[in-house]
Amino acid sequence: MIGVADSDSYNASDLGIEPFKIGPISIVGIKRDLTLSGKSIDEYYQHYFSALSQEPVSEEMMTMLKDIR
Repeated sequence: MIGVADSDSYNASDLGIEPFKIGPISIVGIKRDLTLSGKSIDEYYQHYFSALSQEPVSEEMMTMLKDIR
């Protein structure tokens, strides 16, 4: 959801994205995913939370996650 690069071979700079590094992890955001999917940010969140609602997540956690933007 927050855009973590799967591997070091993911070259975010080719997309004009400067990754935020936390140790060996690169946070690159979701801009690429939005562009490739053709979805708006609202459609992306709706899809994410629809999938998440199918998982064993507590109601308290879902409430907290829905407030994240």
